[in-house]
Amino acid sequence: MADFGGKPMVSWILEAVVDCCQNVVVVTRNTGVVELCKARNVEVIYHEFPYRSDTIRLGVTSLGDRVDGVVFCLADQPFLSELTLRKMIKIATDEPNRIWRSYCGETIGSPVYFPKKYFDELTTLPQDKGGSFVCKNHQEDVRLVDIGNPLELMDIDTKETYEELLPLANSLSIWNSYLKSGKKHLFITGLRGAGKTTLVNNIKLLIGNEALGLTSFAIKGVDVHLINDRTKEEIIIGRYIPEDKIKDNKMTPDVVVFDTKGVQFVRDLIASPVASVTIDEIGYLEEHSEKYQDALRELLTTKQVIAVVRKDNLPFLTELINRSDAYVVVL
Repeated sequence: MADFGGKPMVSWILEAVVDCCQNVVVVTRNTGVVELCKARNVEVIYHEFPYRSDTIRLGVTSLGDRVDGVVFCLADQPFLSELTLRKMIKIATDEPNRIWRSYCGETIGSPVYFPKKYFDELTTLPQDKGGSFVCKNHQEDVRLVDIGNPLELMDIDTKETYEELLPLANSLSIWNSYLKSGKKHLFITGLRGAGKTTLVNNIKLLIGNEALGLTSFAIKGVDVHLINDRTKEEIIIGRYIPEDKIKDNKMTPDVVVFDTKGVQFVRDLIASPVASVTIDEIGYLEEHSEKYQDALRELLTTKQVIAVVRKDNLPFLTELINRSDAYVVVL
């Protein structure tokens, strides 16, 4: 029931499972969770038994006559996504007699799917044993599902882990709102210092290893660099000019570099197998290259793009913010 992004931690997994599962049962010893489930019309079993085996027995017994398989989820995995759950359900539907365990890298965790043929074993587990006990007894039936993002497997069961992951909570809330919007792209704008780049970096963690893109950084008073995250190539896209030589802006773009290497960077991302692309800022400099703008427009037709868009009344930036397929967050 700890606050995580403005709502109880368990709310995240509840929202994910309710959106993709017809039969949901919450088993808990926490009266706060009971009230939360009742308010959401989610079936809940309150108990005072001491062991994990009790929890599993109660849940499986409740669902047993209604389903051909069960997926176990943990209440303290707020980053577990509906997309991952749907993926597991699809795989289990295609091969329903296997045990399916989620993993990423060397970590194996929840959610876990069990077919109905193991319900008797799950309801008669030894004291304080969990589903892994059944997995060990039937290793020939166990299969793994790569969920691609280690963050989704993290459960928050210590104060230290909670404090470590809490800064991601607000980003998770924004990310889920974007996903529910049905929009293709996510654009983040706002005043300088509002945390736009931090939000993009947090979203990279939420997406997992799939997200690549373009990263820029400035050397104060010297120049601005652009890096292709996939190839690690780096170019200079703008240079600072002393104030006595230019009055309206201290930075001037290198249009030739934008038109050549910049366009190449974008086309490389278009041709890459990644589904999601991040750009930590589209700003004043990009306004000066029509070719680079056209490349970005093509990128937007082929990939999901998460980008910081500078808050400025300039034609290309305004065009981006006003796109009908973009969910815009103002910080």
